[in-house]
Amino acid sequence: QLGEAKIDKVTGSVIVPTGGTVRFTPTARRPLADVFIRNEDTLSARVDPLDPRVLVLTGLAPGVTEITLTFDDRSRTTLPVSVEFD
Repeated sequence: QLGEAKIDKVTGSVIVPTGGTVRFTPTARRPLADVFIRNEDTLSARVDPLDPRVLVLTGLAPGVTEITLTFDDRSRTTLPVSVEFD
């Protein structure tokens, strides 16, 4: 069972632990069609095979990046992500 990603209350960044994997449910709660990661050296992401509304995020290296999510209705949102030591 994976833990849920935390959200930084000040910056709004999704927080992912370095070397860890967490689940993240976007507020849109719509099925995801595509995920773009600005810096793939920092973060990997995949759609949860059990729930297409949920992302599984893995922190690869400390740093900051952005993810752009495209939903099934073609709407998009871009979110900051911070990969940090736990």
